Amino acid sequence: MRKIRLNLNEKKQARQLNYCLMFVIIFLGSAARADIVVVANADVPVEELSWQDVKQIFLGRSHVYPDSRTAIKAYDYPEANDIYSAFYTQVVEIDLNRLKRYRARSLFSGQGRIPEKVKDKTEMLKYLKETPNAIGYIEGVFDMAGLKVVYQFPEAGRKSREQTE
Repeated sequence: MRKIRLNLNEKKQARQLNYCLMFVIIFLGSAARADIVVVANADVPVEELSWQDVKQIFLGRSHVYPDSRTAIKAYDYPEANDIYSAFYTQVVEIDLNRLKRYRARSLFSGQGRIPEKVKDKTEMLKYLKETPNAIGYIEGVFDMAGLKVVYQFPEAGRKSREQTE
């Protein structure tokens, strides 16, 4: 193996490039690990939901909050949004193609309700705060005023799923 000799300026540039690459790796790694939380309007009649409850709500099978007669108003992101795919594959644990087929069947039969779409996180937070009985999911940091976290993934998700099995 042949050694390559670098002059002082080249060494400095190589070190800067290494620092930039480490920053990018750390930043992307932390972004990929951001927690997804299910958030509801502060006035909903529940303090916490199980993994099974969350799954039932976002698949359109449950139309009222558990142990109440309060109707649910669920919000969702567009399919092209990264958090949409992360939420349904990791939290709800359903393949996106299967989800499409399931929702089409549910709508056709008149039994299911699809959550209303919002364009981004800002709009999601706005609707959750302004709409009574609203529920949706958020990734990362956000202003909690007027909201409450009713399900947290991944830590709470693991416990809830173990309890249902």
